[in-house]
Amino acid sequence: MRISIAAIFAAVLVTSSIAQEANQPSPFMTAVGPSAGQFIANAPSSVAVGSSAGRYAKNANHTVFIGGSAGYEAHDVNFSVFAGYAAGRFARDNTYSVLVGYAPGDHAERSSYSVMLGALAGLRAKDAPESVMIGRDAGLDADRAAASVLIGARAGHAARGSSNSVFVGEGAGSTASDTKDVVLIGTGADARPGVVNAIGIGRGAKPVQDNSWHIPDALNVGVGTAAPTAQLHTTKDVRFEALKDGVLIVDTRGNVTASSLLSEALREIEALKARIAALEKR
Repeated sequence: MRISIAAIFAAVLVTSSIAQEANQPSPFMTAVGPSAGQFIANAPSSVAVGSSAGRYAKNANHTVFIGGSAGYEAHDVNFSVFAGYAAGRFARDNTYSVLVGYAPGDHAERSSYSVMLGALAGLRAKDAPESVMIGRDAGLDADRAAASVLIGARAGHAARGSSNSVFVGEGAGSTASDTKDVVLIGTGADARPGVVNAIGIGRGAKPVQDNSWHIPDALNVGVGTAAPTAQLHTTKDVRFEALKDGVLIVDTRGNVTASSLLSEALREIEALKARIAALEKR
């Protein structure tokens, strides 16, 4: 059986025409597939392609639904793109968003201006506007993760209240709840819940206090060298601007300070030498 391209194109046009007639509140809409765009409302210039794509959707102006059940019963999703099976299904208040993959943003709520790419990325995410979730399960069940970047399999998984944060790496930030302005880079990098303005770099990094930077013990940091042999390896001078002139001393807790004891001792030695010289002249 041979089907010409012209016949397929004609079928698409007929399907589009029928969808427009059946959905008068949504002019210029295109629907292709069984139940695609059925009962859609207030979705002018939208596109629904796939079985039940965009079905029962409301307020989807200039929105694209591609894939089985993509955007099914999604409400308030104007100017968005949902591509993939169940992408954005039952989503609420997700305008200007891009959801691509298997069920990304399924049941997501109040997450406008967001990007969710990957299987189950952003699934059931709530109150996560202006966020980026890329990778399998990235941002899954994320709650109150506004303006955050979650990249990697399970990155930010179940993260709650992690606003203005960046989690990059498999499983990064998986338990970093109620954090703000936190950057975690590395497999399994995490942070203590509630930490603010902290950085963790490297596999297993985990800052536990505010305004801190944690690098795991196993990592050596090289400045000017690609093969550091100590935790901190530099190839040039090191400057401690807050320390005054003197000799560096280390206390029992490992704190480094500058001491003036040596310079004072040298001055006393010079004074003694002068007195000895004076006595020898008598």
